[in-house]
Order: sequence, then structure tokens, then C-alpha cells
Amino acid sequence: MNLKSVLERLMGRSTTAPAVQPSNKALFSIGIYTGPSPLHLAPAEGIANPVITREHVTDVPAGIVADPFLMRVDGTWHMFFEVLNRRNRRGEIGHATSADLTSWTYQRIVLAEPFHLSYPHIVEWKGEHYMVPESYQTGTIRLYKADPFPDKWTLVHTLISGRPFSDSTLFRHDDRWWMFTETSPSLKHDTPCRFDAVLIDGAGEVEWIRDAFGA
Repeated sequence: MNLKSVLERLMGRSTTAPAVQPSNKALFSIGIYTGPSPLHLAPAEGIANPVITREHVTDVPAGIVADPFLMRVDGTWHMFFEVLNRRNRRGEIGHATSADLTSWTYQRIVLAEPFHLSYPHIVEWKGEHYMVPESYQTGTIRLYKADPFPDKWTLVHTLISGRPFSDSTLFRHDDRWWMFTETSPSLKHDTPCRFDAVLIDGAGEVEWIRDAFGA
């Protein structure tokens, strides 16, 4: 190394070109794909992907957007997704709307907590809207209810506690509620479990029965 290079380094300069910053396409973003089945998907015709990127987020400095969930209510498509807030380094839940799935308008952050949130799984039941975002840092699965939809979400029940649950997904089948979740203590996503319940009710007790795959 010559004297010029040493002086430039000491002065905060360098003759070496700076590292190339990743383009937006290299970061997490959200696109719309269609197909005859979940195993055969392709970019949707007439839609320019990605439809939502971190640049669309206007109320917090976003690092990435991820984990989108869609719901159509009164003719409007609603998308809920994780926004990684670079200011506090936590995931928060963002909201965007569309009339046709093609053009999307970012609205705002609709749910933030003093811990990381992601994977905002949403369901509709008896005219009410519920969200089960991942909150693994709390060691719980938390049920939120829209009050009102889609801008405000209130915690109404802790479904399960005791371990770092990830990516919990609810669905209704044979008059029962079922839930798939990931329960690896090391967050390796290698320990899927199944739970089922007779009732989902934000005001009442919900008894879940655990059935670990392979156990």
C-alpha cells in the first residue's frame, strides 16, 4: 500500500470503489402470481410485479416488505403484510388497498407492538375480521380483532403460550378451527405442529389440542 492510499484511508476516503448496493429487485417485495393450483403459479397477466416494495411505504423507514395476506371486503382488496421498520428494527403490519389487484395504494401501518410482528394471517368469522400475526418474541399466539376494519386491531385473546410460535395459520374445516404453526425453540422452522379447537371467540376461552407431526 502506497502513502497516498494510507492518507486517503486516514481521511475517510479510499481509491477502492464502494460496494454495490442491492437493487430493489434483490430485496424482499410483493408480487401477484396466478395459476391452476398453488403448485403451478406464474406472474399474473397484466400486472407489473412487484406490486408493493419498501419504497411504497411512506410512514416508516422500511427495510423490506414481506408475508402478504389478501382479503376482499365490500369490493375492495385489502393486503396486510410485514413492514420491517429500520428505525426500531422490528416488524410492523402494513396495509394497502386495490380495486382490481393490479394497482395498489399503500395506506399505513395498522398494527405495531413493542416486539416484532410478521405473517399477519387474517380470517373472517361471523362478520368479524381477525388477525393472528406472528409474535414469536412473546412466546405466544395472539388473536387480534378489527375494531373497526381495516385500520384498528385490538388484542382480544392469547390462544397459546409457552414457546416461540412462528407462521401460525388458521382455517375452518368440519365445523372446527384448525391451526398449523412452527414450534422449533431454535427458530429453525423444522418442527411443524397442528392444533385444533371447537371455537374461536375473542371473548371466551379457547381450548386447543396439540398434535405434533411425527409424534
